[in-house]
Amino acid sequence: MPPNKAVSATEDTEVATSYNFSHDDAVTLVVGPEKTKMTVHGAYLARDLEFFKAALKKEWVEGQTQVIKLPEEDPKTMAHYMSFVYHNKLPFEHMIPKERRHFNARWPILIDLYVCGERFIHHAIQNAVIEEMLRLTHLRCPKGLRWFPTGSIVAAIYEGTPVGSPIRRLIVDMHVIHGSKDWLSTNASAEFLMDVTKAFYDKSGHHNAQSKLKKMELDSKDYVIDA
Repeated sequence: MPPNKAVSATEDTEVATSYNFSHDDAVTLVVGPEKTKMTVHGAYLARDLEFFKAALKKEWVEGQTQVIKLPEEDPKTMAHYMSFVYHNKLPFEHMIPKERRHFNARWPILIDLYVCGERFIHHAIQNAVIEEMLRLTHLRCPKGLRWFPTGSIVAAIYEGTPVGSPIRRLIVDMHVIHGSKDWLSTNASAEFLMDVTKAFYDKSGHHNAQSKLKKMELDSKDYVIDA
């Protein structure tokens, strides 16, 4: 069975929100409606992140003040995001969840990071999220069950990504290959339901049995974004 409810707990995750740096390289991120301040290296931001590289150009006020306002971002998500920027590593990457609630806690964090990468045009973190999602869905509990993101996680994906997004295709394929009618929420978006219907017919060829679909596996190379 898939998880019934997504939660936002991050009890097994700790991330840093500030780092050592020279004064000339200090950039302040002002995050969220509460204006949480995070001080980071400008060099890291501009290294391979086109959004921040553009923002820090001297012809813009952000480049002159070394302050970038991100009122729509969540401070906790940005802390995880910057941890990836610095260490090229997702929170809890390679850690094995112990029980169902740990899976439930991780899906929203991963989706928030993917959507953040969508806004900042950061394909590396989006690809890392895809890899981690697939890793998690391959893990089995002692009873042999595997856990997949459904419900509110699907809604968050569709709200935060454009048509044709790789993560949309991934979540649709998860439903088609591994899902059951219990996975579908009564308030699922029409767009998602249409994508699932189209994908089901495409993959089944209209004639293949559902049991054949169950034998299929997902490959990350089908969902990663070329840098």
